[in-house]
Amino acid sequence: MAGGGWSSFPGDLLKEVFARLSSDADHLHIHQVCAHWRAFTSLLAACRPWILAGRGGRTGLEPIGEYFLRLPRGDARRLEVGAPPSGLPYCCGTSRGWLALVDDDLSPTRLVLLEPLSGTETPLPCLSPLTRIFVSDDPLASSDWIAIAAQIKGSIGQKTLIWRPGDATWTVMNERGTSAIDTIAFHDGKAYYIDIQRNIVICDLNTGSDPSPKCTPIFYASFAVNKLCRCHRLHPACGVHLAVCNGELLLVVLYWGSHPWPAEVYRPVWTPNCWWRVSPGRTDTITVRDKHTIQVVNILSLFNVPINEHYMGYL
Repeated sequence: MAGGGWSSFPGDLLKEVFARLSSDADHLHIHQVCAHWRAFTSLLAACRPWILAGRGGRTGLEPIGEYFLRLPRGDARRLEVGAPPSGLPYCCGTSRGWLALVDDDLSPTRLVLLEPLSGTETPLPCLSPLTRIFVSDDPLASSDWIAIAAQIKGSIGQKTLIWRPGDATWTVMNERGTSAIDTIAFHDGKAYYIDIQRNIVICDLNTGSDPSPKCTPIFYASFAVNKLCRCHRLHPACGVHLAVCNGELLLVVLYWGSHPWPAEVYRPVWTPNCWWRVSPGRTDTITVRDKHTIQVVNILSLFNVPINEHYMGYL
C-alpha cells in the first residue's frame, strides 16, 4: 500500500470494511474514494429520500433552509448536511440522491446538481423559466445518465427537454406539452411520466444519432385505472404514479380513504393493436386510446398471494 496509496488497498479488506458500515452516508463515501474502491464496493440498492425544509415559493420552487437525509433503518436517524451552496437557494428537483438547485425561482441563470453528502457539484445549462429537473441515474456511478427538465408552456402546460453530458444546450423532448409532471420513471431505455390529468407519455431515449426521443402519448388513462378497482362500489383513484423497483416498471394506484387499501401496485405491459378484454384471473387488458392498450397485472398475483390476502407497501 505504501507505494500505491489508497488505490492499492487490498480488495478483500475493502469488502470486509464495507460490510461493517451501517449508515448510508458511509456506504456512499467509501464508494466515491477512487475507481479501485468502487470496484470492490457497491451503491445502495435504493436511494433514501431527501426531506427538504423550506418555505413556499412564488412559483413552487422551494427556498431551502436546512435540509437533511432521513435514513429509515429502524432508528430513523437523521443526517444534517447544512446550508446549500452560496447563491443557490432554490430547489427544483430531488432525483437519485441529488438536489437540483437554481439561483432564482422566477428567472434562474444558474443550474447546478448537488450531491450533498460528498459536496459534488455538476453544472448544467440553465433554462428559464424552469419547473422541475429529473435525473435518470447517479452521475457519480454512471456515464450514461441524462437529465430531463420540465418547462412552462402556455398558462397551465409543461413541455419536456433532455440533456446528456457533453451537450451544449437542452433538446426539446416533447414539444406538444402536458399538464404538470410530478415524477418520471426511467426503465429499459425509456422515460415514462404521468401528468396531473393522468395522461401517460412514453419516450424512447435510444434514438441513435437523433437527439430527440420519440414520444408516444396515451391520453385519458384515468378511465382504465379506475376500472382496476374490484370492490362492489367503485373507488376512483386519487393518484397514479409510475415507479421502478427491483428492475421492474410498476404502476402505483393511490385510493381515497374509503378504499380497503390506501395503495395497490400493478405491473403495466404496453401492447399495441389490441381490443379491450378482461381475462380470467388477475390480468386485465384495457384500451385507453386507439391502437394502444395497457395490460395490467396485479403485482400480488406475481408472488402467488391468495385472493383474500392483501399486502400494503410504500414506494
